[in-house]
Amino acid sequence: MAGGLSENNEISNKISIILDSGASDHIINREDLTHNFTDLEKPLMISIAKNGVSITATKKGTLKVRSALGINGTLQDVLYCPDIPYNLLSVRKMQQAGFTIIFEQNGNVQIQDQRGNQLADIFTKPLAGPKFIEMREKLGLSA
Repeated sequence: MAGGLSENNEISNKISIILDSGASDHIINREDLTHNFTDLEKPLMISIAKNGVSITATKKGTLKVRSALGINGTLQDVLYCPDIPYNLLSVRKMQQAGFTIIFEQNGNVQIQDQRGNQLADIFTKPLAGPKFIEMREKLGLSA
């Protein structure tokens, strides 16, 4: 996905986002994309998969995005957390917004709007690959 669409809808930055079925919120780690975010009155502690470990979100706002299919959209209530190693797209938040997430047997994932129009097609890799192991290590989890 591309993030940070400018006033004239030109992409000013690209952002990689991991679709996460365990994330309760959309979370990004790039402060340069938070120009329309507001500081949280009180920082929000977020528990992560590793027991007893949490990270802190300090801002909240909307993020304009464009999928690889060229579809523009806006993610609402996105949290900014500088300590999270990867940007997360919450399956739960997408479903609450009326989108359908289809996990196919071949590992691909589709995101569809309320009318069944495909907005994004996410290609996944086998989970035991080096990138997955690296991600789990950054999160402090065993591989």
